[in-house]
Amino acid sequence: MFTKIINKSVYVALLCFCTNIQAVDSVVIDPDTGNFIVTYESNGQVVNTVIVSSKHIKPEVKSRVTLDSSSDNKYKYMYRLENEEDSQQPIVSFVIDGGNIDSNSLASPDGWSSVLIPSEIYGNRIGWRFKRKAATDGLQKDEDEDGFNYLSSDLPGVDISRVRGGTTLIKYKGYGPDEKTTKEINKLIHPDNDSVKMVVIAPKIKVSSPINIIETLASFSEHIEEMKNKGFVTNELFVTVSTKLSTAINYAKSDNSSAMLATLEALEEELGDYKEETHTEEDNIVITFNSDDLDEIALQVRDLIIYNVNEIIETLDP
Repeated sequence: MFTKIINKSVYVALLCFCTNIQAVDSVVIDPDTGNFIVTYESNGQVVNTVIVSSKHIKPEVKSRVTLDSSSDNKYKYMYRLENEEDSQQPIVSFVIDGGNIDSNSLASPDGWSSVLIPSEIYGNRIGWRFKRKAATDGLQKDEDEDGFNYLSSDLPGVDISRVRGGTTLIKYKGYGPDEKTTKEINKLIHPDNDSVKMVVIAPKIKVSSPINIIETLASFSEHIEEMKNKGFVTNELFVTVSTKLSTAINYAKSDNSSAMLATLEALEEELGDYKEETHTEEDNIVITFNSDDLDEIALQVRDLIIYNVNEIIETLDP
């Protein structure tokens, strides 16, 4: 689903050939390679230029989050990025959309730079880019890298990250395609579209300081629904969690903190222990969403929900 790639025609940035047939400027996706074929006129000849997609990679991302007591109890989000051995391009960028991010906490591995900007999707966009000096630079196949870290006061949820492979610069003959086609090309090769989508942990549930429990529970409830709509949460789990959160919110609004806490503790008990023990390391939760199986992803998301319920209870009743 998210990790499907096309294994042909990589590292060939441009392919041009000419004919004397008149044609309208256009761009289409090659169904065999996933690359973009641009047709335009140059000096009376029809030219086809092939732009190589950035999807010729097979990445894996391991997400880890833990409460960092040395940073005013913010959560430390950590990622390990791997480029598997059958990838055909180096990985050159990695992007996540999250909530409240401490801009001073952004960390990058050697050879990578980071940036934090407002996101059009949610909150802030955290991006890492490899400092390339040549077209073949980047995280090579069968290599991995960690050190993609940052701090956030927000609790973890699920995000669809974007991972891109490296290609060379686009070069056209003559003036290239017309303005309309150029806009279509820019949309197709935009990082939001021309990238491999990977499910990761990211800050999605608002936590203010001091905690506004109504806001946090409401944000938690909204994200549960969002994950259900994406197929990451089973309907049974959604009903269980959302019902309890709704009850807890109502108690919080009526200043009945003891009943609110009891409701959350009842939810904690109903959810039980983590189902995937390999995903937990001491006080961390470690999740690798490397499966196309929604049932497997839902199982891991369930662990994430348990982690958040535990953290909220610990905050209210340390």
